Amino acid sequence: NDLTQWPVMPWVLRDYRSETLNLDDPAVYRDLARPVGALDEERLATLRERMRQMKLAKMPPYLYGTHYSAPGYVLYWLIRAAPAHHLRLQSGRYDAPDRQFHSIAESWESVLTSSADVKELTPEFFTPPADFLTNVRDL
Repeated sequence: NDLTQWPVMPWVLRDYRSETLNLDDPAVYRDLARPVGALDEERLATLRERMRQMKLAKMPPYLYGTHYSAPGYVLYWLIRAAPAHHLRLQSGRYDAPDRQFHSIAESWESVLTSSADVKELTPEFFTPPADFLTNVRDL
């Protein structure tokens, strides 16, 4: 399994805090016409300004400093299902606890607000069982 070739799935919903969702309500869904890094206007403006400053400084400009999928992102979601792979990626150690997956709602907030977080989801979110999210190994 090549983590650089792992399939990517989009965040489809945008409400990860409510107890129940009305799936007939369009406000529940993310705007799929925009990349995840452009969903929040304030963050997008910050990223564009940073890119403008790079151009002025004669640096190679970029909007996003990372890709929406990378081995680290795949293992961020799958750490509970494949902890040994995570350890190999991180040179035998688990990543800092504050950078590990804790909740879908927190991850969604990070994707909306952090200038360094544009990760999308993996297919495991869309296929049962979703036990990869359960911390049965107490990691």
